Amino acid sequence: MRNLAAICLIMIMAVLALPAGAEAWKTYVNEYYGFSLDYPEDWAKQIDENSLITLTSPDELMPVVMTIMTEPVEEGEFEDGYSKLLESAINDIQSQLDIFTEDLVRIENRGEVDLNGLPAYRFDLVIELLDFFSMRMANTLVRLEGNLLILSFAADTAIFDSHSETFDAIRSSFRLVGSQSGEN
Repeated sequence: MRNLAAICLIMIMAVLALPAGAEAWKTYVNEYYGFSLDYPEDWAKQIDENSLITLTSPDELMPVVMTIMTEPVEEGEFEDGYSKLLESAINDIQSQLDIFTEDLVRIENRGEVDLNGLPAYRFDLVIELLDFFSMRMANTLVRLEGNLLILSFAADTAIFDSHSETFDAIRSSFRLVGSQSGEN
């Protein structure tokens, strides 16, 4: 859980470093972690060592990015409850962000949510670099056995809302497969 702040910062940097409303959709399946989700066919898919998958919208000067990452969860970390642990982790993230970003990043809209029947936790980040750049990230965290899966949607604030329905559709398509779902 300590790496969550670093992961958030990596995702922010990934959005800033990437080159810049689909009808058809593809399905991404990750058998190792036991989940799948749908994404617009025209979005670029990249799989690398820092994330399970990064999906990038092709239609903006500033990219709209969906990143899915995992962080191992240690045995017993959820003993006091899912929400309590994540609320504590988000408080830690906010403290670390305040130190490293001098109040340029703030956490909003945080709390428990449902992700297709799975307990999840959502928190949004707002990043403002003076009057030069503003970006939003909507993050959803869900526990999959020994891992915490992080679905993160990021875009420039000016275009974030126009893509939020696509992100909601991607997030809503999230489903368990294989042994995670109880399938044989």
